[in-house]
Amino acid sequence: MLMTDVLLSEDGHAQERSLIAQGLQHVRADQLWSEDRHVCTLGLMFGMARRGAACVVRQHGQVQGEFLGRPTRKGASRSGPVYEQPLYVRDPNSGETMRVRRITIKLKQPTRDGDTELHILSNVPVPQASAPQLARLYGKRWSIETAVFESTTTLSCEGNTLGYPKAALLTFCLALLAYNAVSLIKAALRSAHGRQKVNDEVSI
Repeated sequence: MLMTDVLLSEDGHAQERSLIAQGLQHVRADQLWSEDRHVCTLGLMFGMARRGAACVVRQHGQVQGEFLGRPTRKGASRSGPVYEQPLYVRDPNSGETMRVRRITIKLKQPTRDGDTELHILSNVPVPQASAPQLARLYGKRWSIETAVFESTTTLSCEGNTLGYPKAALLTFCLALLAYNAVSLIKAALRSAHGRQKVNDEVSI
């Protein structure tokens, strides 16, 4: 539960995708990245694959491909039944193609946006992880949002005034350092007293 890398931009109106090229510089072989659909682009997927890394990312509507066969049920997750179907995607710049796994969770409860299915794309080989395992792994991605929420609400990573962009980014990073310190303390407590007790009784 530690923040190890931060990609910063002084442009308060910049979208996450504008930092993809910068983010690819941090990708290393044999890593597995879990990503939200806002950064689900063919450029990022192919860029990671070329670096020998794997991804688990929620499919964005703009990312389409050619399906192979029909979806096959592979098990279940806490959110619902899990299906898998091969999908070929093509890099529009190089023309290169890549076979990925399209994992679909038929949700027991719709999302807040009303979605009844969750589609996840991954290039993790089948022998290394099953579809339900990848579905559960993607579910853990929300820990990132939780960390940012705690940094915002409890550690005041956003000042009341905009100030200078560099000062705002410094304040944000100092809050993340404080979050890491708290995470380290919590990890020590979990080791001594157990995860459940710490989760139920210890606040940030």
